[in-house]
Amino acid sequence: MIYGYCRVSTKGQAKNGNSLEQQENALRENGALEIYKDSFTGTKIDRPGFDKL
Repeated sequence: MIYGYCRVSTKGQAKNGNSLEQQENALRENGALEIYKDSFTGTKIDRPGFDKL
């Protein structure tokens, strides 16, 4: 099984093509079946989605 992880820290990333949805779509297009995601600032160490992965 292929796992994927995506994260954003700001809503402004969407205009650069890096929204969670865009990242998730790219992961699925490349075979990821199980995707975990987080939406936290880069200064936080706690990332529940990454921990689950």
